[in-house]
Order: sequence, then structure tokens, then C-alpha cells
Amino acid sequence: MVIASDYDGTVYKNGTISEKDRNALKLWQEKGGKFGIVTGRGQEILHQAEKNGVSLDYAVAYNGACVIDQKGKILYEEYFTLSLKEPYFDFVNDFPQTEPGTVQYALKHPEDGDIEENRCGIYQFSLVLSTDAEAAALTDALNQKFGDLLVSYANGRCINTVKKGVSKATGIAQYAGMVGVKDEDIYVVGDNYNDLPMLYAYDGYCVNSACEDMHRRIKNHCEDMTELTQIAYQNEKNRT
Repeated sequence: MVIASDYDGTVYKNGTISEKDRNALKLWQEKGGKFGIVTGRGQEILHQAEKNGVSLDYAVAYNGACVIDQKGKILYEEYFTLSLKEPYFDFVNDFPQTEPGTVQYALKHPEDGDIEENRCGIYQFSLVLSTDAEAAALTDALNQKFGDLLVSYANGRCINTVKKGVSKATGIAQYAGMVGVKDEDIYVVGDNYNDLPMLYAYDGYCVNSACEDMHRRIKNHCEDMTELTQIAYQNEKNRT
């Protein structure tokens, strides 16, 4: 069985991963389950999770654009052309932002680092706005402007933009195909709008701390990783 969890606001809350969840995930892995983070963050998520006491079996980074194994090896990637950088920022710079937008690049040779001559494409654009409402409005505008090539997801005050057709759901599907796990054995959990594609695709769970609108959209709820593992164990028992 596989757990695919969002990071910020889902497993990582108030600056930490709780001891209860760390213990539950360790037991999950000891019993043969796989645990991975599905996030808008980059490959550094492996080290961030480790720093907070959790070892990942895999990660889906940049909202589905990159899948990596537990050692950071890229297993799958989807990126878009570098030429979209200028028109994208020409458009978004007309909107107020709290900090400059950033670009996460795909690299020809990751071991050589992020230098211009090593860039072969773009995994994701990232923006931060002042309010959730401003982020939602700009997300709609971006999808209208660049919808033929790109897709933008709101995540609180943040916006992530990836190649059209890419989502957290497609990243999980790529990993599932590699390890040969069935959809019924994948437990997905999240808390915000950029999690919706994977929550819908895998009949996933919304953590109780998510906003009311997320609770209305997603029928399955759980408190934390500890409860989610218990749900998974019970489902497996019922099937045997």
C-alpha cells in the first residue's frame, strides 16, 4: 500500500511533523507500506522531511512535474519550454505580489547545478500574493491567458504553474505505474486546492484542519497520518 501526502498543512503543521505521525509512518513503512510527499516544493523535500523525522520512499515534486526516489534520483519529469518565461512574467508583473516570482528549472545534468547553460526547461513558476482571494483571482487569469500550454494551481496565497496536463494526480500515477500498485491501495491526503486533482482521482482524504470549502468538496476526512494509516489497515483487513 502507498500513502501519497501533501506536505504543508497536511503532514507538516505548525513547523513540525508530530511525534504521533512520525511513529505511525515508521510503523507503516516497517509493515511494508510506502510513504511519499506530493508537493509544490522541489527535490529538497527529501531533506526537509528527513530533518523532521520522516524518511520518504519517494516524492512527487513541483505539483507532479518531477518524481524522485528516496535517494533523489529523477524517475520521471515533465517540463515546458524556457521561452515561456518572458511572456509569463510580463503578464503576472502587472499584479501586486509580496515577493518576486521564482522559476524552478529542469536541468540537463542535475549534478552540475542550476546554471543557465544547464537548463533544458521549466518545471514550475511560483508566485506569492497577499491574500488567498488575490491568488485565486490571478490563478483564474493565468489559466485563461496560458491555458493552452500551462495550468496554474492556487495553494493559499501561493500559485504554482506547470505544464498543461501535469498535476499531483499525474505524478502519483507515474509512481504507481513504476511500483505496480493498484489504485485501491493508494491513500491520498491533502488540505488545499492544488491537492484537488489527486484527491478526486484517488478518492482521497481531506485533513480536518482544511478550510470549510475543501470539506464540502471532498467527502473523506481524517485527522492526521495516524488516522489515515488506521483506515488503510482496516480496509486491507476487510478485503482479505
